[in-house]
Parts: sequence; C-alpha cells; structure tokens
Amino acid sequence: MDKEFKLELKVSHSRHTSKIFAGYLPEGNYRLQRIVGLQSTPEIGAGFDFAVRPGALTNLGTLIYQPIGEGKATFVIYDKQVDLARTLSKEFPALAKDLSDTAVIGWRKVATPGVGASGQAIPMSLQYGITGALIGGMVKKMAETEKRIAWEGAKDPALRVMLSKTSTYSLNAAQELPDGELLAGSNLGQLLLRSRSGEWRNIDLDDPREITALYARSRMHITVGGEEGMLKQSTDGGLTWVDLDIPIENGLIAHVAEVNGELFVMSIAQGKISLHSRMNTPGSRWGELANLQGMGILPHVNMPSRAAIHNGKYLLILPGKEIHSLDLATRTWTVSRVPQEIQEIGSNGESVYSTGFFQKPHLSHDEGASWSKLDYACGGFVSIVHDFAMLNKNEAWSLCHVGGAFVTSSRIRHSKDGGRTWTDLLAETPLKSTRMVVKKSVLLYIDRDVRIFSSADGGRTWMRDIRKLPDVAPASGDDTLNRQPK
Repeated sequence: MDKEFKLELKVSHSRHTSKIFAGYLPEGNYRLQRIVGLQSTPEIGAGFDFAVRPGALTNLGTLIYQPIGEGKATFVIYDKQVDLARTLSKEFPALAKDLSDTAVIGWRKVATPGVGASGQAIPMSLQYGITGALIGGMVKKMAETEKRIAWEGAKDPALRVMLSKTSTYSLNAAQELPDGELLAGSNLGQLLLRSRSGEWRNIDLDDPREITALYARSRMHITVGGEEGMLKQSTDGGLTWVDLDIPIENGLIAHVAEVNGELFVMSIAQGKISLHSRMNTPGSRWGELANLQGMGILPHVNMPSRAAIHNGKYLLILPGKEIHSLDLATRTWTVSRVPQEIQEIGSNGESVYSTGFFQKPHLSHDEGASWSKLDYACGGFVSIVHDFAMLNKNEAWSLCHVGGAFVTSSRIRHSKDGGRTWTDLLAETPLKSTRMVVKKSVLLYIDRDVRIFSSADGGRTWMRDIRKLPDVAPASGDDTLNRQPK
C-alpha cells in the first residue's frame, strides 16, 4: 500500500523567497509528488525519485517551480550542490552534528526534460515573496509561444536551469551607475545589468540564493548580499567572485553600502537587525555596530528598505517603533520614535521618506525625528500606494492600485512639490503592476506578466525593455552547456 509522507516546511529570516522542506522518513524508495506548505499544492509528476537509507542523508538540492508559458509549468532540478553544512547547522543542527561521517545521496535519476511540463495549470495562489509574486503572473502576453517552444526543446538539465534563470527575475536594490546603466539583484544568484537602450543581461554568480542587496563602487567593483548570509565581491565586473566572511548567523543580507572606503552590511537573523562594517580592502576585520531586536515581518512584494545612508548618518528602522541613527563621523547613536505606519525608509539626499508597503507615504526633513503624511499620493477612496520613491525633496512618484482586491490595472502619479499636489504620469498601465524603480535616467515598472516598461523622458513616453531567452541547442548537440543567455 502506498503511504503519504509530508516533509516539513522550514521558514527562516535567513531566506527571502526560498523555502526549505526537510524531515525524517522511514527507509525506502520515494517519489516526490507534490510540495506541501505553499498556498497551493501543484502536482509534480513522475520522474522525481529518491531513496532514504539508514545512516545516510538524502539531499535533493534546489527544486525550481517554473512557469513556462501558456498556462503551463515545470519543475527544474538545480543540481549544483550548495553548502549543505551551512544550511543544516542553522536549520537542522541535529542532522548537521555528524555530517562529516554521514553518506549523502541525492536523486536516483535526473528527471527528463518533459517531467512536470505536461500541461498542468499554474496555481495563481502561489504568491509568496517577490519571485512568487512575479512568476505567478507570467501566463500571458510575454512571448508565450517563444517560451513554450524553448522549454519543449530543452533536452539538457543545465539548459533548463539556464532557462529558469532567464525566465524569472526580481529587481532588488536597484542601483544606477554613473553611465546610466542599472544593476539589480535577482533570484537564483542572478545580477541583472540594464543598458541605457533597455536591454537586460544576466551576470550569473552560480549560486541558487537570491541577491537582495548590492553596492557598486563602479561597474567593475561590485558587492552583493543575499539569502543565508551570502556576501560576495567582484573586482572585474562580475567575471569572478570571492566570498566575504561576515560574523552573522546565517542571516539575510538586506542592505549593503560603502562610505569613504568603509563597507557597511545590515543583516536580519532570528528577529534581530545587525550592522557590521569594515574597510573595503582585503584582510580587513569586521566590527559590530548594532544588534537590535524587533525586525518585524518582511513585506512580500519588494525587498524592504530597513536602512539608508543620509547626510553622513546610517539610519536603521525598527518597523513602526524607532529609527536608530549612527553618526558616521563621531560613531554615536541617537534614537527617535516613529509612527506605526513607518515600516521602511529611503533617502533622496535632502530628506528621508517612508516606503511602507500599502501605507501612505511619510516625509521627514529632520532625519526621522518628526514625520508628515503625504495624503494624496494616490487619490481616490479605494486607491492604495503600492510603491513610492523620491529623487529629491521636490520630485516624488507613487505606484497606485485602484479598485481593491480585483484591480486589473495600476497608475503612476508624479509630484513636483514634495507631495503636496499630484498628477497622473501614467493614467493606466496595461495590467496591474507589481514594482516601480525610479532613477535619474530612467523610470521602470513591472506588470504582473513580468514585462518591464521604461521611460527615459520622465514618463511622457514608454517602451518595453528587452530580455531574450537563450538559444535552444539540438537534443543531440554537444554544445548545449556552452550556450549563454543573450
């Protein structure tokens, strides 16, 4: 008789969108049929077989839930082994205790390309985290036929992973470079680079963890942080990367910045916010600057701003409670209470603003000591601020959802007087939008079908940005692994 066993879903502050399933099972041969613990339980299909043996640890690695267009989805095995000891030591210490003497086994066979891609519908309730919120809507109007054909022709596991990396993405901690290029962190260890002409390409860190923070001193010198304590640095524009060890317990790196050659890293772990710094040179040692309780819950749609550099100070937010300000010259802290609505912060260089998700924006001209509410950022009785940004003390943008839970479109509004009055910059987006990025040279928004639209003239005209899928090699070809995303 077949028996059903469930693997426990482990949730941790060390991860942003990924989840870990683990548990103890009796000895035997198993087939993974569904993932339990999400808001939906999509069927996986045949071919995902593994064994459990006495005294052995079965490591199934990373499994990617991947929409492939036209209402279909597949599951992709990311077979590169991650640092298993690192994950187990924090999440499952009992399993990690004797790992050095434990045999580690994996899938009994690699699933064939067609596994899981036999027409199952994408569960629209799979909406956790930014990656889930974005890929969950990728079902229409984004080269659906091209995607389906690409996936149907993908005969090699490595190519399927490549397709996943180029088919889904986030735009975390976007930073504009001096020449107008844009860098952003993404899921599956991807750093995304946008040219001024609107073409995106992937810089692959060969790591399944999501990049949630970054700082680029230049196009060549880049530091990124992410899930499970990921902190890496490249000095050759992303061709090679080195790990930067930091004394945190497997935390989520949520903010990275550099001031006068000093690297600041804010991390979240076990409900605490920690701030460390060191000189951004090889061999420098870390020092702890803060360790605060009361991190709060991360919003689901965009990577929240829990910290900002503003006028020579490092600002940390305990959501709805306090703002902690570190004077970088004197190394002294001051603390101010904040309204409950203040969940996140940003700086435009002249003032500090709050970007609390689904909250009315707030503005502070005294580094967070006092706040004023911007009441008309969206207007309308049922309008909701979904995203908010300011470039200076006068210019502000808001991404608004209008119409409540069943809204099918959004609008982008603009203020030239610090949020006192607003006009519609884009009265209606084609579909509901999930993210807005505002930089000096470009405005971006992403709709629920994961299309990126941009404007280089302040919102008067818009174009759709370009991201191409990799070429698909013939099934018998030997060059599959050498093909790169365009």
